[in-house]
Amino acid sequence: MFMLGAYVSTNQALQHKILSINPLIYLVLYAASYAAAAYFGIGTGNGINVVSYMLLSALIFSLAHYKPGLSNSLLQGNDISYGVYIYHMPIVNLFLYLGILGSAWHFAGALALTFAVSLLSWFCIEKPALKLKKMALRNYN
Repeated sequence: MFMLGAYVSTNQALQHKILSINPLIYLVLYAASYAAAAYFGIGTGNGINVVSYMLLSALIFSLAHYKPGLSNSLLQGNDISYGVYIYHMPIVNLFLYLGILGSAWHFAGALALTFAVSLLSWFCIEKPALKLKKMALRNYN
């Protein structure tokens, strides 16, 4: 999976081909491949099959480049991506431990809590820490 990402990141022709297709097409194809894989038992979830993985990768890549200014307009320059990365799994595991699973509401709750904790982390920890980058630890004369 890492090698595919590394290859795509260095191959501009492939990037252009991926981005020339509407992300909705990738979404439909991915959903169909995932449904077929689930039906035939050939790899879903953490054991995702190659076709579904390739389509999911193309979908995520195309969505990341689809509306470049959307993230900035929604988050107004606040970067919660690291917080989402760090906190999503502890929150999911907490939900699993507490038996909060099995419905779309539980998924939405985990998602909302992840975003809330990520925002809190951004404003209380990450953003203040990033401001310290400009401060020298020692005076150089």
